[in-house]
Amino acid sequence: MNAKLGGALWATKPPKRIPITIVIGIDICHQLNKHGKPMSFLGFCASLDCNFTEFYSKAYPIPSNQELVDGLQSCFEQFLLAFITKFEDIIPALIIVYRDGVSDTQQPSVVDYEVPQITDYIQSLQHTKWDPKIIYIIVNKRVNARFYLEIDEGENTREIRGLEHFQEPFISNPNPGTIIDSGIVTSSYDFYLISQSSTRGTITPTHYHVVYNTSQLHPQKLYQLTYKLCFHYYNW
Repeated sequence: MNAKLGGALWATKPPKRIPITIVIGIDICHQLNKHGKPMSFLGFCASLDCNFTEFYSKAYPIPSNQELVDGLQSCFEQFLLAFITKFEDIIPALIIVYRDGVSDTQQPSVVDYEVPQITDYIQSLQHTKWDPKIIYIIVNKRVNARFYLEIDEGENTREIRGLEHFQEPFISNPNPGTIIDSGIVTSSYDFYLISQSSTRGTITPTHYHVVYNTSQLHPQKLYQLTYKLCFHYYNW
């Protein structure tokens, strides 16, 4: 009820020693209109407070089947105006962008085409002496990787369950909050996150790939913040 009235269900407390942060989410939706013609829309959402309880959002149509974002600078400019209007005395030091809907082959194009729309606009504000650090993350939910957790329940538990003759370890889904950042990833800022729990089937992890980073934020802090932000999807 509180959320429907515009209140906050809960706040996300940032990890310790993380600078004042703006979190931005970007995605593109493709669908057919009532005449069967393809349509595409850009969704832009950005946090308006330090605990990520209020957000500025904007959606507008883009050319059909286009995967790269046009007008990102305009969205960022309007958001920044709303942020300054609300908080005149707060200067964010870090901007984290979560960009969904990008395939692996398109990642270089995102770095060359989308990131400059934000960085160039910030550079145009030289009179403000605002120089935030930026982390641009590609979010991919369509992955083939699967992870399992080996559980050795011990002889007593096996006997209770009638499996005392079964000697191999049991396999289960990893616990929510599990991070995989070594072995099959390419860098320290390339990681998989298990953000949900399931009692049926195999959990699909989410792949986060940092394609642009000017900050000195420790990867562990980024992992913690990313997992905490998952709780803002109330339906899940």
